[in-house]
Amino acid sequence: MAFRSLKSFIPTADELLSLDLPRLGGILLAHLKSYEGLNTVYQHAGLNRGYFIAMLERRNVGLGPLPDKEPEYGARQPEVTQAMVEAWNWLERGGLLIRNPQQPADWFLISREGEKRLQRFAQYEHLEKLGLNRVKRDLMTTGGIRDVGGPQEVRDLAWKWVEMKENQAKANASASELTLIAARSLTA
Repeated sequence: MAFRSLKSFIPTADELLSLDLPRLGGILLAHLKSYEGLNTVYQHAGLNRGYFIAMLERRNVGLGPLPDKEPEYGARQPEVTQAMVEAWNWLERGGLLIRNPQQPADWFLISREGEKRLQRFAQYEHLEKLGLNRVKRDLMTTGGIRDVGGPQEVRDLAWKWVEMKENQAKANASASELTLIAARSLTA
């Protein structure tokens, strides 16, 4: 896996700050994993929270050249850093990041459950690229063999993803309808 900046997952500070902790935590976990092999945030001892925060804020702490001199999210970086620290703590509380018992307190490892979540996240990213209509059509016509692919476990996950996306669409439609009704009542 190659390094992926936070902006490759979430292009704007507003979008990042609007995410709930489970979604932000999943993105953070994938972002942290992408540091593997770079000997910066992710080293032989695991992940270092202090180094991660320094990289977010573009503070040089002796880890080699920084990717950019300016923080990814510009003036909004302090808010983004706070949100990412909250997501880190959420991952830790959920057992997805665990302390490395052979290192000082600021070193963490991705747990076995965290690795499973990373696999699921990668599968969801693949499904997002395919799109809801294509995934659903493939599942209904070929059982998911052509486009979704993978073992039955992956195709079952694809059905759950389809259900989640359809529920999101219904929730968005309901919210839009309520907004329209509220707007009408204000003009009446």
